[in-house]
Amino acid sequence: MPNRLTKNFIDAVSKRVKIVDLLDLTALDPDKLTNQLLLTKKDKFASNEFYLASHDDCDYYLPGCPYGISIFNFVRTFQSLDISLSRVILVTNHIGLLNEFKFLINEEDHCDLPVIIDTCLSAFDGLGLDNFDCRFSDININKYDIIKHGLCMMGLARNHRNALYNFLKDNNHLDKISTSFKNL
Repeated sequence: MPNRLTKNFIDAVSKRVKIVDLLDLTALDPDKLTNQLLLTKKDKFASNEFYLASHDDCDYYLPGCPYGISIFNFVRTFQSLDISLSRVILVTNHIGLLNEFKFLINEEDHCDLPVIIDTCLSAFDGLGLDNFDCRFSDININKYDIIKHGLCMMGLARNHRNALYNFLKDNNHLDKISTSFKNL
């Protein structure tokens, strides 16, 4: 299963725990997650065995709902297969994601919460952080040279991204907003 965690991050985690499998919440619907977990499920996990999961894409929230659909599906899939979420290390860019798990898991079962790492953005591949250079002091920006009003980088097609792209196109905003979109 593809995973956007960097090799360096996975190697660092592997030095401390045994990774049972890599899970990418962005790429897994409940059926795929179920199938993947069934391949690696054990009657009893060793104390150092963990699933390493990543969640770095947007989530969908129903109105008034304190948890995202991806997290709901993730929790319910683990519960239906009787795999403890305490066997999961979840790396995310969603600050405070642990609260969503606490809402979905009964308080008396909070010992079953996953380990959440939500402060390590450099764990994700493709962000260009390895070559990021913070030396901006030698850059002279002239505000009159700015020709676009915004930047919209949308990556792979999703319903909300299709809707945003169509809105920008239908309202003639593509000439004002630099847009990158892979609508496959």
